[in-house]
Amino acid sequence: MKLDLEGILEMWKKDCVIEEMNLDEESRKTPSLHAKYLEIHSLTKLRMKKAELDQKILLKINGYTITAKWIRKLFRKKAGALIRLMV
Repeated sequence: MKLDLEGILEMWKKDCVIEEMNLDEESRKTPSLHAKYLEIHSLTKLRMKKAELDQKILLKINGYTITAKWIRKLFRKKAGALIRLMV
């Protein structure tokens, strides 16, 4: 099953065709089509949530790294100034 937009639209073009001479059979397809597209929607939404969570984790890791580097740099400057005052 393709989950890209073009693949989903292609599937929909095939699924949305209704045979007017066979409406009873077409109405029986409705629940299975609903389940099919609900599954696609759910999977896509879960992938989106996972991507957002991964992005937040990366931002926190990078933010921690940047903050730690900044603190070390600041500490070195302050320590250097203190050492100069002592000498």
